Amino acid sequence: MPHFRKHRAQSSVGAWRNMAPQVQENSGPEFEMVVRCARTRLRPSDQEHIGRLLAGELDWEYLLRLANYHGVRPLVHRTLVTAFPEALPQDIRAGLDRQAHATSALNRFLTKELGRLMRLFEANDLCAIALKGPVVAQWAYGDLGLRPFIDLDILIRKEDLVRLQALLAEEGYKPFEQVTRRRGLNRKLYLWQGRQLPMQRGGGTFNLDVHIGIMPLLYYYAPDFDTLWRRTRMITIDGEKIPSLDAPDLLQMLCYHGEKNRWETLKYVCDVAEFVGANPELDWEEVMARARVTHGERILLLGLSLAHHFLDATLPVHVSDAIRADRYVGRLTDFFADRLPRQIDLGITPLKERVRLHMLLQNTLKTKARYGFFALLRRLMDVEA
Repeated sequence: MPHFRKHRAQSSVGAWRNMAPQVQENSGPEFEMVVRCARTRLRPSDQEHIGRLLAGELDWEYLLRLANYHGVRPLVHRTLVTAFPEALPQDIRAGLDRQAHATSALNRFLTKELGRLMRLFEANDLCAIALKGPVVAQWAYGDLGLRPFIDLDILIRKEDLVRLQALLAEEGYKPFEQVTRRRGLNRKLYLWQGRQLPMQRGGGTFNLDVHIGIMPLLYYYAPDFDTLWRRTRMITIDGEKIPSLDAPDLLQMLCYHGEKNRWETLKYVCDVAEFVGANPELDWEEVMARARVTHGERILLLGLSLAHHFLDATLPVHVSDAIRADRYVGRLTDFFADRLPRQIDLGITPLKERVRLHMLLQNTLKTKARYGFFALLRRLMDVEA
Protein backbone atom coordinates (compact mmCIF):
# COMPACT_ATOMS: atom_id res chain seq x y z
CA MET A 1 0.00 0.00 0.00
CA PRO A 2 1.24 3.54 -0.70
CA HIS A 3 2.71 5.22 2.34
CA PHE A 4 0.25 7.79 3.69
CA ARG A 5 1.13 10.54 6.10
CA LYS A 6 -1.37 10.56 8.97
CA HIS A 7 -4.32 12.71 7.97
CA ARG A 8 -4.67 15.70 10.26
CA ALA A 9 -8.26 15.93 11.49
CA GLN A 10 -9.96 19.21 10.70
CA SER A 11 -12.49 20.26 13.30
CA SER A 12 -14.20 22.95 11.28
CA VAL A 13 -14.81 24.11 7.74
CA GLY A 14 -12.55 27.08 8.39
CA ALA A 15 -9.66 24.84 9.45
CA TRP A 16 -10.08 22.61 6.41
CA ARG A 17 -9.96 25.64 4.14
CA ASN A 18 -6.48 26.52 5.36
CA MET A 19 -4.74 23.61 3.68
CA ALA A 20 -3.09 25.60 0.86
CA PRO A 21 0.07 26.58 2.83
CA GLN A 22 1.08 22.89 2.78
CA VAL A 23 1.96 23.39 -0.89
CA GLN A 24 4.82 25.63 0.17
CA GLU A 25 5.98 23.15 2.84
CA ASN A 26 6.33 20.32 0.35
CA SER A 27 7.94 22.14 -2.58
CA GLY A 28 10.41 24.74 -3.74
CA PRO A 29 9.58 28.30 -4.83
CA GLU A 30 9.31 27.30 -8.49
CA PHE A 31 6.49 24.85 -7.90
CA GLU A 32 4.72 27.27 -5.60
CA MET A 33 4.99 29.94 -8.30
CA VAL A 34 3.46 27.56 -10.85
CA VAL A 35 0.57 26.73 -8.50
CA ARG A 36 -0.08 30.38 -7.64
CA CYS A 37 -0.13 31.32 -11.33
CA ALA A 38 -2.15 28.32 -12.56
CA ARG A 39 -5.59 29.91 -12.19
CA THR A 40 -7.76 32.39 -14.04
CA ARG A 41 -9.04 34.11 -10.90
CA LEU A 42 -6.23 35.63 -8.83
CA ARG A 43 -6.92 36.59 -5.24
CA PRO A 44 -4.99 39.38 -3.49
CA SER A 45 -3.16 36.73 -1.45
CA ASP A 46 -2.04 35.01 -4.67
CA GLN A 47 -0.68 38.28 -6.04
CA GLU A 48 1.10 38.92 -2.77
CA HIS A 49 2.74 35.48 -2.80
CA ILE A 50 3.73 35.79 -6.47
CA GLY A 51 5.28 39.19 -5.81
CA ARG A 52 7.26 37.78 -2.90
CA LEU A 53 8.48 34.86 -5.00
CA LEU A 54 9.51 37.15 -7.85
CA ALA A 55 11.55 39.19 -5.42
CA GLY A 56 13.54 36.11 -4.41
CA GLU A 57 15.76 33.66 -6.27
CA LEU A 58 14.00 31.69 -8.99
CA ASP A 59 15.39 29.09 -11.36
CA TRP A 60 13.45 30.20 -14.43
CA GLU A 61 14.53 27.24 -16.54
CA TYR A 62 13.24 24.81 -13.93
CA LEU A 63 10.08 26.87 -13.40
CA LEU A 64 9.23 26.71 -17.11
CA ARG A 65 10.03 23.00 -17.19
CA LEU A 66 7.58 22.52 -14.33
CA ALA A 67 4.92 24.59 -16.10
CA ASN A 68 5.36 22.52 -19.26
CA TYR A 69 5.31 19.21 -17.43
CA HIS A 70 2.15 20.12 -15.53
CA GLY A 71 0.37 21.43 -18.65
CA VAL A 72 -0.22 24.92 -17.22
CA ARG A 73 2.28 27.07 -19.10
CA PRO A 74 -0.46 29.21 -20.77
CA LEU A 75 -1.88 30.01 -17.32
CA VAL A 76 1.56 30.91 -15.96
CA HIS A 77 2.10 33.14 -18.99
CA ARG A 78 -1.23 34.89 -18.62
CA THR A 79 -0.81 35.55 -14.90
CA LEU A 80 2.73 36.87 -15.10
CA VAL A 81 2.22 38.98 -18.23
CA THR A 82 -1.02 40.45 -16.90
CA ALA A 83 -0.13 41.06 -13.27
CA PHE A 84 3.69 41.31 -13.24
CA PRO A 85 4.91 42.27 -16.74
CA GLU A 86 7.88 44.28 -15.50
CA ALA A 87 9.18 41.46 -13.32
CA LEU A 88 9.69 38.99 -16.15
CA PRO A 89 13.16 38.61 -17.70
CA GLN A 90 12.98 39.63 -21.34
CA ASP A 91 14.01 36.26 -22.74
CA ILE A 92 11.52 34.45 -20.49
CA ARG A 93 8.73 36.78 -21.62
CA ALA A 94 9.60 36.22 -25.29
CA GLY A 95 9.56 32.43 -24.88
CA LEU A 96 6.27 32.48 -23.01
CA ASP A 97 4.73 34.71 -25.67
CA ARG A 98 5.80 32.38 -28.47
CA GLN A 99 4.48 29.26 -26.85
CA ALA A 100 1.20 30.91 -25.85
CA HIS A 101 0.66 31.91 -29.48
CA ALA A 102 1.50 28.39 -30.70
CA THR A 103 -0.85 26.75 -28.16
CA SER A 104 -3.72 29.04 -29.08
CA ALA A 105 -3.18 28.45 -32.82
CA LEU A 106 -3.06 24.65 -32.43
CA ASN A 107 -6.16 24.61 -30.22
CA ARG A 108 -8.11 26.64 -32.75
CA PHE A 109 -6.87 24.42 -35.58
CA LEU A 110 -8.11 21.31 -33.77
CA THR A 111 -11.39 22.96 -32.77
CA LYS A 112 -12.18 23.75 -36.39
CA GLU A 113 -11.62 20.08 -37.23
CA LEU A 114 -13.91 19.05 -34.39
CA GLY A 115 -16.63 21.36 -35.69
CA ARG A 116 -16.21 19.96 -39.20
CA LEU A 117 -16.51 16.40 -37.96
CA MET A 118 -19.59 17.20 -35.88
CA ARG A 119 -21.31 18.62 -38.97
CA LEU A 120 -20.28 15.52 -40.92
CA PHE A 121 -21.70 13.21 -38.26
CA GLU A 122 -24.95 15.15 -38.08
CA ALA A 123 -25.33 14.99 -41.86
CA ASN A 124 -25.01 11.21 -41.63
CA ASP A 125 -27.44 10.81 -38.71
CA LEU A 126 -24.71 9.98 -36.21
CA CYS A 127 -24.81 11.38 -32.68
CA ALA A 128 -21.51 12.35 -31.03
CA ILE A 129 -20.62 14.20 -27.83
CA ALA A 130 -17.34 16.07 -27.48
CA LEU A 131 -15.24 15.20 -24.43
CA LYS A 132 -12.36 17.17 -22.85
CA GLY A 133 -10.16 19.27 -25.18
CA PRO A 134 -11.93 22.32 -26.61
CA VAL A 135 -14.98 21.88 -24.36
CA VAL A 136 -12.94 22.05 -21.15
CA ALA A 137 -10.76 24.90 -22.45
CA GLN A 138 -13.79 27.04 -23.30
CA TRP A 139 -16.25 26.10 -20.56
CA ALA A 140 -13.84 25.87 -17.64
CA TYR A 141 -11.16 28.42 -18.56
CA GLY A 142 -13.17 30.76 -20.77
CA ASP A 143 -10.34 30.92 -23.30
CA LEU A 144 -9.45 28.33 -25.92
CA GLY A 145 -5.76 29.11 -25.54
CA LEU A 146 -5.46 28.49 -21.79
CA ARG A 147 -5.72 24.67 -21.74
CA PRO A 148 -3.29 22.79 -24.03
CA PHE A 149 -4.56 19.67 -25.79
CA ILE A 150 -3.13 17.62 -28.64
CA ASP A 151 -6.06 15.42 -29.61
CA LEU A 152 -9.83 15.32 -29.83
CA ASP A 153 -12.21 12.99 -27.99
CA ILE A 154 -15.77 12.10 -28.92
CA LEU A 155 -18.34 9.74 -27.39
CA ILE A 156 -20.71 7.75 -29.61
CA ARG A 157 -23.16 4.87 -29.36
CA LYS A 158 -21.44 1.49 -29.43
CA GLU A 159 -23.64 0.32 -32.27
CA ASP A 160 -22.53 3.28 -34.42
CA LEU A 161 -18.80 2.50 -34.23
CA VAL A 162 -18.50 0.46 -37.44
CA ARG A 163 -20.43 3.01 -39.52
CA LEU A 164 -18.56 5.95 -37.99
CA GLN A 165 -15.19 4.29 -38.55
CA ALA A 166 -16.06 3.78 -42.22
CA LEU A 167 -17.10 7.44 -42.51
CA LEU A 168 -13.86 8.58 -40.88
CA ALA A 169 -11.85 6.33 -43.21
CA GLU A 170 -13.29 8.29 -46.13
CA GLU A 171 -11.93 11.42 -44.44
CA GLY A 172 -8.43 9.92 -44.20
CA TYR A 173 -8.58 8.74 -40.57
CA LYS A 174 -7.11 5.35 -39.69
CA PRO A 175 -6.63 3.48 -36.40
CA PHE A 176 -3.40 3.91 -34.46
CA GLU A 177 -0.69 1.30 -34.91
CA GLN A 178 -1.28 0.11 -31.33
CA VAL A 179 -4.67 -1.13 -32.58
CA THR A 180 -3.73 -2.45 -36.03
CA ARG A 181 -0.75 -4.47 -34.73
CA ARG A 182 -3.10 -6.57 -32.61
CA ARG A 183 -4.80 -9.55 -34.16
CA GLY A 184 -7.94 -11.59 -33.61
CA LEU A 185 -9.22 -11.93 -30.08
CA ASN A 186 -6.48 -9.70 -28.66
CA ARG A 187 -7.65 -6.79 -30.79
CA LYS A 188 -11.30 -7.34 -29.87
CA LEU A 189 -10.42 -7.50 -26.18
CA TYR A 190 -8.30 -4.35 -26.47
CA LEU A 191 -11.19 -2.36 -27.94
CA TRP A 192 -13.75 -3.95 -25.60
CA GLN A 193 -11.95 -3.20 -22.34
CA GLY A 194 -10.60 0.21 -23.39
CA ARG A 195 -13.93 1.32 -24.91
CA GLN A 196 -12.19 3.62 -27.35
CA LEU A 197 -10.67 3.52 -30.82
CA PRO A 198 -7.71 5.90 -31.26
CA MET A 199 -7.48 7.24 -34.82
CA GLN A 200 -5.33 9.74 -36.69
CA ARG A 201 -5.14 11.64 -39.95
CA GLY A 202 -2.24 13.32 -41.70
CA GLY A 203 0.45 11.36 -39.91
CA GLY A 204 -0.72 12.56 -36.51
CA THR A 205 -1.73 16.10 -37.46
CA PHE A 206 -5.19 15.17 -36.20
CA ASN A 207 -5.55 12.58 -33.43
CA LEU A 208 -9.09 11.49 -32.62
CA ASP A 209 -10.14 9.13 -29.83
CA VAL A 210 -13.54 7.62 -30.58
CA HIS A 211 -15.08 6.48 -27.28
CA ILE A 212 -17.96 4.06 -26.84
CA GLY A 213 -17.70 4.65 -23.08
CA ILE A 214 -16.35 7.61 -21.16
CA MET A 215 -14.02 5.38 -19.12
CA PRO A 216 -12.42 1.97 -19.70
CA LEU A 217 -14.13 -1.12 -18.30
CA LEU A 218 -11.86 -1.02 -15.24
CA TYR A 219 -14.27 1.58 -13.88
CA TYR A 220 -17.90 1.16 -12.99
CA TYR A 221 -18.59 4.57 -14.56
CA ALA A 222 -20.66 3.70 -17.62
CA PRO A 223 -23.65 6.04 -18.01
CA ASP A 224 -25.98 5.18 -20.87
CA PHE A 225 -25.24 7.17 -24.04
CA ASP A 226 -28.87 8.06 -24.70
CA THR A 227 -29.19 9.42 -21.16
CA LEU A 228 -26.09 11.54 -21.68
CA TRP A 229 -27.32 12.65 -25.10
CA ARG A 230 -30.64 13.85 -23.67
CA ARG A 231 -28.68 15.96 -21.18
CA THR A 232 -26.19 17.42 -23.67
CA ARG A 233 -25.49 21.11 -23.77
CA MET A 234 -24.54 22.93 -26.97
CA ILE A 235 -21.45 25.09 -26.55
CA THR A 236 -20.17 27.61 -29.08
CA ILE A 237 -16.38 27.37 -29.32
CA ASP A 238 -14.57 29.69 -31.71
CA GLY A 239 -17.71 29.86 -33.85
CA GLU A 240 -18.30 26.09 -33.82
CA LYS A 241 -21.40 24.62 -32.16
CA ILE A 242 -20.29 21.58 -30.22
CA PRO A 243 -22.47 19.08 -28.24
CA SER A 244 -21.02 18.63 -24.74
CA LEU A 245 -21.87 16.75 -21.57
CA ASP A 246 -23.90 18.84 -19.14
CA ALA A 247 -22.20 20.40 -16.11
CA PRO A 248 -22.67 17.57 -13.53
CA ASP A 249 -21.59 14.91 -16.02
CA LEU A 250 -18.58 16.92 -17.18
CA LEU A 251 -17.40 17.57 -13.63
CA GLN A 252 -17.60 13.88 -12.79
CA MET A 253 -15.75 13.01 -16.01
CA LEU A 254 -12.95 15.45 -15.11
CA CYS A 255 -12.51 13.77 -11.72
CA TYR A 256 -12.44 10.33 -13.31
CA HIS A 257 -9.95 11.56 -15.90
CA GLY A 258 -7.67 12.87 -13.17
CA GLU A 259 -7.98 9.62 -11.24
CA LYS A 260 -7.25 7.56 -14.37
CA ASN A 261 -4.01 9.53 -14.76
CA ARG A 262 -3.24 9.30 -11.03
CA TRP A 263 -3.32 13.10 -10.69
CA GLU A 264 0.29 13.13 -11.91
CA THR A 265 0.11 16.63 -13.37
CA LEU A 266 -1.41 19.83 -12.08
CA LYS A 267 -3.55 20.36 -15.20
CA TYR A 268 -6.04 17.73 -14.04
CA VAL A 269 -6.48 19.55 -10.73
CA CYS A 270 -6.78 22.86 -12.60
CA ASP A 271 -9.52 21.44 -14.83
CA VAL A 272 -11.64 20.60 -11.79
CA ALA A 273 -10.92 23.87 -9.96
CA GLU A 274 -11.56 26.05 -13.00
CA PHE A 275 -14.75 24.23 -13.90
CA VAL A 276 -16.10 24.63 -10.38
CA GLY A 277 -15.14 28.33 -10.41
CA ALA A 278 -16.77 28.88 -13.79
CA ASN A 279 -20.06 27.32 -12.65
CA PRO A 280 -21.15 29.00 -9.40
CA GLU A 281 -24.75 27.86 -9.99
CA LEU A 282 -23.77 24.20 -10.26
CA ASP A 283 -26.45 21.86 -8.93
CA TRP A 284 -24.38 20.10 -6.27
CA GLU A 285 -27.23 17.86 -5.18
CA GLU A 286 -27.41 16.51 -8.73
CA VAL A 287 -23.61 16.18 -8.89
CA MET A 288 -23.55 14.07 -5.73
CA ALA A 289 -26.59 12.04 -6.77
CA ARG A 290 -25.01 11.06 -10.10
CA ALA A 291 -21.76 10.14 -8.34
CA ARG A 292 -23.71 7.81 -6.04
CA VAL A 293 -25.38 6.12 -9.01
CA THR A 294 -21.99 5.31 -10.54
CA HIS A 295 -20.36 4.43 -7.19
CA GLY A 296 -17.90 7.22 -7.92
CA GLU A 297 -18.34 9.38 -4.81
CA ARG A 298 -14.77 8.90 -3.60
CA ILE A 299 -13.29 9.67 -7.02
CA LEU A 300 -15.40 12.83 -7.23
CA LEU A 301 -14.57 13.92 -3.68
CA LEU A 302 -10.84 13.40 -4.14
CA GLY A 303 -10.85 15.56 -7.28
CA LEU A 304 -12.71 18.30 -5.45
CA SER A 305 -10.45 17.99 -2.40
CA LEU A 306 -7.32 18.39 -4.53
CA ALA A 307 -8.86 21.34 -6.36
CA HIS A 308 -9.48 23.03 -3.03
CA HIS A 309 -6.11 22.11 -1.56
CA PHE A 310 -3.96 23.35 -4.43
CA LEU A 311 -6.14 26.00 -6.06
CA ASP A 312 -8.62 27.07 -3.37
CA ALA A 313 -11.71 25.89 -5.24
CA THR A 314 -14.79 27.04 -3.31
CA LEU A 315 -17.01 24.13 -2.31
CA PRO A 316 -20.41 23.99 -0.59
CA VAL A 317 -20.33 23.11 3.11
CA HIS A 318 -22.08 19.76 2.61
CA VAL A 319 -19.48 18.76 0.00
CA SER A 320 -16.66 19.77 2.36
CA ASP A 321 -18.36 17.72 5.07
CA ALA A 322 -18.51 14.70 2.74
CA ILE A 323 -14.79 15.07 2.02
CA ARG A 324 -13.95 15.14 5.72
CA ALA A 325 -16.22 12.18 6.42
CA ASP A 326 -14.34 9.89 4.03
CA ARG A 327 -11.04 8.99 5.69
CA TYR A 328 -9.52 7.72 2.44
CA VAL A 329 -10.12 11.04 0.67
CA GLY A 330 -8.21 12.87 3.39
CA ARG A 331 -5.31 10.41 3.29
CA LEU A 332 -5.16 10.46 -0.50
CA THR A 333 -5.25 14.26 -0.52
CA ASP A 334 -2.22 14.27 1.77
CA PHE A 335 -0.53 11.63 -0.40
CA PHE A 336 -0.91 13.64 -3.61
CA ALA A 337 -0.14 16.93 -1.86
CA ASP A 338 3.22 15.41 -0.97
CA ARG A 339 3.79 13.68 -4.31
CA LEU A 340 2.63 16.21 -6.91
CA PRO A 341 5.37 18.81 -6.26
CA ARG A 342 7.97 16.04 -6.76
CA GLN A 343 6.22 14.19 -9.59
CA ILE A 344 8.45 15.62 -12.31
CA ASP A 345 11.39 13.76 -10.77
CA LEU A 346 9.50 10.62 -9.76
CA GLY A 347 8.46 9.44 -13.21
CA ILE A 348 5.72 6.89 -13.85
CA THR A 349 4.16 5.43 -10.72
CA PRO A 350 5.06 1.71 -10.37
CA LEU A 351 2.33 -0.70 -11.46
CA LYS A 352 1.61 -2.15 -8.01
CA GLU A 353 1.26 1.31 -6.53
CA ARG A 354 -1.02 2.42 -9.38
CA VAL A 355 -3.32 -0.54 -8.81
CA ARG A 356 -3.41 0.05 -5.05
CA LEU A 357 -4.19 3.73 -5.49
CA HIS A 358 -7.04 2.96 -7.87
CA MET A 359 -8.38 0.25 -5.56
CA LEU A 360 -8.46 2.68 -2.62
CA LEU A 361 -10.65 4.99 -4.67
CA GLN A 362 -13.33 2.38 -5.29
CA ASN A 363 -16.35 2.79 -3.00
CA THR A 364 -17.64 -0.78 -2.93
CA LEU A 365 -16.42 -4.38 -3.05
CA LYS A 366 -18.16 -4.71 -6.40
CA THR A 367 -16.18 -1.85 -7.96
CA LYS A 368 -12.94 -3.09 -6.34
CA ALA A 369 -13.47 -6.55 -7.82
CA ARG A 370 -14.28 -5.06 -11.21
CA TYR A 371 -11.16 -2.92 -11.19
CA GLY A 372 -8.95 -5.82 -10.07
CA PHE A 373 -10.28 -8.16 -12.78
CA PHE A 374 -9.86 -5.72 -15.64
CA ALA A 375 -6.46 -4.52 -14.38
CA LEU A 376 -5.25 -8.13 -14.55
CA LEU A 377 -6.81 -8.60 -17.99
CA ARG A 378 -5.09 -5.48 -19.31
CA ARG A 379 -1.77 -6.69 -17.92
CA LEU A 380 -2.15 -10.06 -19.65
CA MET A 381 -3.12 -8.39 -22.93
CA ASP A 382 -0.10 -6.11 -22.87
CA VAL A 383 2.18 -9.10 -22.36
CA GLU A 384 0.59 -11.00 -25.23
CA ALA A 385 0.38 -8.11 -27.70
